[in-house]
Amino acid sequence: MSKKVKKVEVKNQDEISNENIYIAFQLERLTQNFVKVIDYYNNSIEIQNNAQSTVDELLNIYKKLIENNKRKDQLFCLDSFYFQYKIFNTELENLNNLRMLFSNRLYCEYYKLYMLMITDLKDMDLLSQDEYKTSKYENYKDLEPYKQYSIDDVKSMNKEITFILNKLCIKYTRTSNYINNYNKNNNVGYSISNFLNSINYENNTLLEKITLYKNFIVFFDISHIRNFDKLIKDYNFFSKNMIDNISSPDYLSVNNLDDGEDILNLDAIKDIEIKSDNGIPIDLDFDISNNNFLNKNIFKTIEDTELTGDISFNEILDQNSENGLIQQNEDVEEKVIG
Repeated sequence: MSKKVKKVEVKNQDEISNENIYIAFQLERLTQNFVKVIDYYNNSIEIQNNAQSTVDELLNIYKKLIENNKRKDQLFCLDSFYFQYKIFNTELENLNNLRMLFSNRLYCEYYKLYMLMITDLKDMDLLSQDEYKTSKYENYKDLEPYKQYSIDDVKSMNKEITFILNKLCIKYTRTSNYINNYNKNNNVGYSISNFLNSINYENNTLLEKITLYKNFIVFFDISHIRNFDKLIKDYNFFSKNMIDNISSPDYLSVNNLDDGEDILNLDAIKDIEIKSDNGIPIDLDFDISNNNFLNKNIFKTIEDTELTGDISFNEILDQNSENGLIQQNEDVEEKVIG
């Protein structure tokens, strides 16, 4: 099945203006989306700076407090305040790293697309060199995902990309007009069909290339708008929580204790199951008074079996598990302990 190529119609075929091209090929939509990306980018920086100012002010307050409070107990108490500052600063650094990652990616995609288009123009002879100009931009480094590049370079690349697209669209439109009007103007009949079909094929290939470039840009812009939008919401959420925390009139004391589940109950600690070498569970009691583990079954009187010579702890367990003969007896206890 042959793929249908979408036909692009220009309102005025006799006068191919930039305005007509922008409307017919939706280049103005690409420009509008890019303006949105830049707006989101600038908003993220502004919100970051505001949040950073608040965090920096907390650090300044801490420094003033320790300057005026030199006692060890006071410094000990102020350490909690400094820890709270570190929490805020760490959260903000994580958000800032995301912003730098998004900003880096913005430059990455436009730089690589720009270089790809310049290569295609030369290799495929899409435009003559006097129809466009090229600028030199800082090479993108894939191994430095947090490196920050000039946002002005991103704007400049977008402008040049749009300019090249406009030139390609004009070329496509002129060639389409040439194909449609050739036979009517020259009266050569159907014998020229193969020649026109060949030109039409090349022109449709050019249209597909234009569409591909536009799809790349649409994906870039929508992705960045979504990323920066989520980032701005995260910044706002972080700032709100931080402001709520530092502006709270309450302070914590012993009155804040409750009987809820957060209180550690030592009596509720479950028994620990310990097994012997052969995998049999050992019933252990924990004597808190002297910190000794007492085995109920070990210190029992031996009725039918005598213990002679040296004996290991594991051997006692084995005898206890297999025969059930060990019982509490003072002589035996002295022998085992000795």
